[in-house]
Amino acid sequence: GVQTCALPISLQVCCCDRCGIEWARTEAGRKHAEKARKAEHIARKKATTPIEKLHESAKRAMHEYIRLRDRGKPCVSCGHPDNGSRQRHASHYKPAGNNPALRYNELNVHASCSICNNWYSGNLLPYRDELIRRIGREMWEWIEGPHESPRHREDDLRAIAAHYRAKIKDLKRGAT
Repeated sequence: GVQTCALPISLQVCCCDRCGIEWARTEAGRKHAEKARKAEHIARKKATTPIEKLHESAKRAMHEYIRLRDRGKPCVSCGHPDNGSRQRHASHYKPAGNNPALRYNELNVHASCSICNNWYSGNLLPYRDELIRRIGREMWEWIEGPHESPRHREDDLRAIAAHYRAKIKDLKRGAT
């Protein structure tokens, strides 16, 4: 390693040219190796898009659409008005993690206040009653029924995200 000498100024790294050259070689070597590792890591990340990122992108697009679609409607669970006093969430009636077939189904997702969604886990009993009022008993029974779990592939998730981005654009165009 680099031997350090007595440094006259506390901010100096080395005491003389010889020590400075040796330090620069070792520091430069370390930096070069680190830079190469980072470049390799970035290249690997760019080569594949993890399925989780695609799910996140589709989820974000759908949730934004749901909040825009339900703008002005009260919370699906507690009826709190959409007056800006509470954050709005896209709340799944049947949780997305346990029901992947309904994760991106608009009938299963409605705007709720953050209190119902976070603190009351969706506040499902009043949610159910309002959901039946909004979509009808027949569609509610369909949501409650068994569903085959889809295996969302990369192309599916990209298509879902694009679908909701287009619907967002249409809603925003209609609002202006």
